Amino acid sequence: MPSSEVRVLEVRQARYFIAVAEELHFGRAAERLHMSQSPLSQAIKALEAQLGVVLLVRTRRSVALTDTGRILLERCYDLVTAARRAEETAEFAASGRVGRLRIAAGSLALADLLPAIVARYRRELPEVELQVKELDSAYAVAAVLVRECDAAFVRGVHTDPRLRILNLTSDEFVAVIPPGTEREYVDRDDRIPLSALRDSPWAWISRSSSPFLHDDVIAACHSAGFTPDLVHEARTIPSQLDIVRCGLGVCLAPKAAVRHERDLTYRPLAVPVQIAGLSIVVRLEDDGPLISRLVEVAGDCVGDI
Repeated sequence: MPSSEVRVLEVRQARYFIAVAEELHFGRAAERLHMSQSPLSQAIKALEAQLGVVLLVRTRRSVALTDTGRILLERCYDLVTAARRAEETAEFAASGRVGRLRIAAGSLALADLLPAIVARYRRELPEVELQVKELDSAYAVAAVLVRECDAAFVRGVHTDPRLRILNLTSDEFVAVIPPGTEREYVDRDDRIPLSALRDSPWAWISRSSSPFLHDDVIAACHSAGFTPDLVHEARTIPSQLDIVRCGLGVCLAPKAAVRHERDLTYRPLAVPVQIAGLSIVVRLEDDGPLISRLVEVAGDCVGDI
């Protein structure tokens, strides 16, 4: 009965056979492999026994490949090439030049800073596969903690002993008002007192979507002596700005969120209100080259702004 044992050709055996098949001389093949002739001859005989085939026709004067040997030679080339590529991949991965990086980011990070970070990272490490997932800040941090993502670009102040957090930017609120209402809100210094928004309907970000931004808006209004009339609810900053753009209300928004917006009317506040900017969040124990380089690139890109 034929044996049910799986016969696996090892890379070492493939290299031995390639050397003999190309040289057609055991002595030259052994010299090329930096080994003596006898162990090489024994290794080829063992390979033939293992596979149950004849690979070489040997005489006192010559060595020739059988048809089976020629077919196996092509497969040996494939095996050695695959092994070499695997070795290179492992080397690249260890040095942070290949692999996969899963990034979570909120809509503001996607629109503001992340494009520059991704572009530079891909220029430096083109073999690294980047996967980006849009998530609100709270969900992005949770995704990092449960290992669904490797890094997150978020806004707000996050503290967790399991996380490494690098603050990238600082920010401040600007007042966003409907088009054509400058005379109603803007003072002579081309700023808007926060109290001027007291009696207006507000477009606001739901707390479930962005607890830090929501709480910062409420706190700023309370410090100005009023509670905002939260009429229009949005889940993202772009949606919030669209509501104001339609003339339905006012809002406070991070300056970074409006920096690249067109057809939007906004001014700095008469009394500036500082808020948390963008941070990159990774797991504390993750200090591999892929993540470490991402953190470095993010810092470099912020410096270029």
